Amino acid sequence: MKLRIGTRELALHVEDDGAGFDTSAERLRGNGLGNLRKRSGSIGGTLNVTSDAQGTRYALRVPLPSPTFMRDP
Repeated sequence: MKLRIGTRELALHVEDDGAGFDTSAERLRGNGLGNLRKRSGSIGGTLNVTSDAQGTRYALRVPLPSPTFMRDP
């Protein structure tokens, strides 16, 4: 797992070395990936999932708001 928080974007990468699965058939087996995509989209992010015989990789990217500066009253 890798987490990077930049000035404009948060990026999370998760991968495993399992058997993988067919990402085109994800809707047939449950709501998990659909829910992850819906939730990432609701905060302006994107979720990319790739899977093959060497494992599965998830990449979440979420834009961050511009920084704000607080001033003393």
